[in-house]
Amino acid sequence: MKKFWQFLGSNFQIVNFFLASIIIGGLFGFWYLPQSSQKENTNINNPPPSVTKITPTNSPETATESPLTITNSPRNNPETPIDNTSVTPSSTSNNSTASITPPATVNNTTIATLPTTKQEKVNNPVNSSQSPEIEDQELAKINYLLSSTYFGHFPFQEAPQARLVNMGKYYNRTEYLDREAGEAFLRMKAAAKTQGVELILISGFRSISSQTQLFQKQIQKRGSKEEAVKLSAPPGHSEHHTGYALDIGDGKQPSLDLKTQFQSTQAYQWLSNNAHKYGFELSFPPNNLQGVSFEPWHWRFVASDRANRIFAMPRHLLYQNK
Repeated sequence: MKKFWQFLGSNFQIVNFFLASIIIGGLFGFWYLPQSSQKENTNINNPPPSVTKITPTNSPETATESPLTITNSPRNNPETPIDNTSVTPSSTSNNSTASITPPATVNNTTIATLPTTKQEKVNNPVNSSQSPEIEDQELAKINYLLSSTYFGHFPFQEAPQARLVNMGKYYNRTEYLDREAGEAFLRMKAAAKTQGVELILISGFRSISSQTQLFQKQIQKRGSKEEAVKLSAPPGHSEHHTGYALDIGDGKQPSLDLKTQFQSTQAYQWLSNNAHKYGFELSFPPNNLQGVSFEPWHWRFVASDRANRIFAMPRHLLYQNK
């Protein structure tokens, strides 16, 4: 015991430091524990808000079909059957006027479909010697649209197989159209017949593989792609891929099928005055801004929201030529 007190006396400073550390640690622990407990209770009573994942409307998770995405269709496989359901005209009067969607508003980042409204007949500048002058503010927008083309032709997606309907035969070839275009064409054909005009569906839906063959023939005939595109769209860029475009002939003058002289036929004159009533418009009038040759036989159906979205960009260019 005596040695213990001697040790404490000789190490007085060390002992004091040890005791001071114990006292300070005890005081700190006495203060911290209630504070920590109170914080934990606060977190329990007020949990952090949950995080909700926000998916942009144009993200791949919510994307819908795009008229500018080219995909291969199972239709290119001869073993894949196509819907052979025939289309019959609806009970709607032949004299009824279709509600045609005006061309979509287009800028460098957005293509927004306008509300569906009744549209006046698109003027067809058959006798125009040159394109109308274009406002300066439209030039940038037009150049942007043309930058999306391949030699003036916009890209188009093949129509879903389930939307195609059998429209009968042209010679030995069965023709198909999108069901919306098919019904409208039959109503238009019936109306024309009552006035002595015979409209013939020459060509409707066309697959990318079929367009490839046609385009190669045009290259061989014309000598280059640059010349071929003036008369035929490159594969993946034909309006016929959509099922909404069709080539029309005059049943009384078949020798003028798919020729510029078709504009002199009774069928063309009737279409120029009446096609808009059934939702059709001429795709490539004279002096069109796409630079495609005048095709009086080539018409497209645009009187539905879906068709208007598909043709938004080329229709905007068309309306610069009004």
